[in-house]
Amino acid sequence: MLAECFYCIRTGLYKSMTNTASTTGSSYTWVGPTSGGDWDNASNWLYNGQPAPNAPDANTSGTVTIPAGADVTLPSRVTDLGHMVIDVQGKLSIVSSTTNLTFGALIVNNGGSATISRALKTDSGLTVNNGGTATFKDVTQDWHASGFMFGVASGGTLNIDDSNIVIGTVNGATAGALNITNGSNVSSYDNGLSYSGPITVTSSTFTPNFQYNGTLTLNNGATATFGNATWPTATVVFGTGNNTVVLPTGGKAAGVSITGLKSGDRLGVNGQIVDTATLSVSNVSLVTTAGETVQPKSVTYDSSFKDAPTEGNPQTTFQDNGQAVVCFLAGSMIATPNGAVAVENIRRGDEVLTFAADGTTHARQVVWAGTAQATVNPALPDDMAGWPVRILADAFAPGVPNQDLLVTAEHCIFANGHLVPVRMLVNGSSIFYDRTITTYSYYHVETAQHSIIMANGMLTESYLDTGNRPSFVSDGNVVTLGAKPKNWAEHAAAPLGVARPLAEPLWRMLAARAPDVAGHQPAPTAPETTTNPDLHLVTPAGRVIRPLRVTGAQVSFMLPAGTQAVHLVSRSARACDVAGPFVDDRHNRGVLVGRVTVLAGGQTTMLTPHLDTAITSPENGWVTKPHKNTRWTNGNALLPLGTAAAHGPALLTVEVRRAGPYFATVADTAPLRARANG
Repeated sequence: MLAECFYCIRTGLYKSMTNTASTTGSSYTWVGPTSGGDWDNASNWLYNGQPAPNAPDANTSGTVTIPAGADVTLPSRVTDLGHMVIDVQGKLSIVSSTTNLTFGALIVNNGGSATISRALKTDSGLTVNNGGTATFKDVTQDWHASGFMFGVASGGTLNIDDSNIVIGTVNGATAGALNITNGSNVSSYDNGLSYSGPITVTSSTFTPNFQYNGTLTLNNGATATFGNATWPTATVVFGTGNNTVVLPTGGKAAGVSITGLKSGDRLGVNGQIVDTATLSVSNVSLVTTAGETVQPKSVTYDSSFKDAPTEGNPQTTFQDNGQAVVCFLAGSMIATPNGAVAVENIRRGDEVLTFAADGTTHARQVVWAGTAQATVNPALPDDMAGWPVRILADAFAPGVPNQDLLVTAEHCIFANGHLVPVRMLVNGSSIFYDRTITTYSYYHVETAQHSIIMANGMLTESYLDTGNRPSFVSDGNVVTLGAKPKNWAEHAAAPLGVARPLAEPLWRMLAARAPDVAGHQPAPTAPETTTNPDLHLVTPAGRVIRPLRVTGAQVSFMLPAGTQAVHLVSRSARACDVAGPFVDDRHNRGVLVGRVTVLAGGQTTMLTPHLDTAITSPENGWVTKPHKNTRWTNGNALLPLGTAAAHGPALLTVEVRRAGPYFATVADTAPLRARANG
């Protein structure tokens, strides 16, 4: 019937459809091509069963139906659909855009699928019914802050792929499948949310703060950190690869069953440091340095775990979590049982005070001390140049630190139960790069176990040997610590705190406090930003080619005959500079390139050299490895064309999947001390 209606509209012989769902009510129904039709073309739509006077837009209301068999793309140029409810029974692709898409609600029904690559602003959120699938790809959005709700019925599926999402309020059912994949970072606020459907986390990070009663499966380096909610009957499955689970405190893990535990998997306790872990034949007991014992309901081991405990033969191991880098400058006063001692005067065999999560102190012996020289390279961004960071006295709180503390940018401060790199806390006022120091010595102090120690009245951590010991001059004593270097993931004393939800509130607290700190510098102002990439081409001969046209994400250029290669040139910026140092992304990014085509002689050729690491690399302007048929430039990337434009003029079209924000002026792209928007 849809095919018949489509034909009649175009021949002017429209016949009324007999499907009452399409002929009554204020509803739009897609009757355009099964794929490739233009959303803005009114002839592709019915409105209340009649030819639509216009396509759905900001002034419309009611329902938009994508029928079974249709594959429809909602382009980036569409930003507002009023209060329309989008009913997906076929396939809908909402393509990437720098602006939110505003509408009423998104409902994905049986047989339907929706792929969303932009942030959404809705009245009623997302509902995925039995047999429906919704996938968020490359989306960053705080659903809690924006009020975006979601519900997934039993038999429905919600996929979060390569995205950063903060889950908000549930909208209806929570029994469907949730799949978190491909480097995603998903967390939730503690808002009374309850979920029961199966959750699978693959190569991603998941931090739930809601009550869960289902099965959570972890694969290929996944990490799940339980928040403060109780998991009364949850099952955690350690799947393929090695994975990490951080359990809640206060008895909230008592209902959790763990299966598939194997050598290389990791268990921890949220907000505390694990001192020992005792594995029995059917369970594991984690004892923290605060004296709390955390134990799940039960544990079963994978068959590959040859050294698993047996009946009557439990195993006790020492467990450390997280990662950090510690570099002190001379004059840093380290707390010891005999008072504070300058770091440069500490030797092997001396004792330093270490601090447990409950605030108790213990003396541990120094097993190695070393020093190295640093020379600043001012041509690099501040956080990479080697400038030492000065933390003014009282920057964190009265007496914390008790005098100025000088550390390197990667040095970590212990705050809120995590080790936070100081580069993520630089505010240019009370914590800043000290440009008066261009050459300096820095020092490491190592204890047998990686420890939280105190310098100038501030909690930080001891040295962890990750293989760079040969770079340091020791105190003259030979120490053998084993054949393999340690690593942050397995041996550090506390979790690494580089996630924005943790680092940004701390940064803003310190920035707000800075004007009251003696000796603070005037806080730098945030420069103007833009999302316009100013994308253009530069030929090997230096000729600049401006876009012929820009249609949504498609940017087209006219190439002269014989062009064999061009440079994709645009603005570029690092997220840690434009958004703020509390964003742990230090790649200089230009534009995210997707599909590339050349039209010549009436024939369109798809080009993929930007996806071939043998042809294009970071050395010629491509920032990262190809990912999902896309790749970032650094603002000046070489694009080989081969013979595509060899025999005459050609039209090069580049799909720009993401762009910006950037600094609006060239001067603002210089290395930065500390900038943040908001």
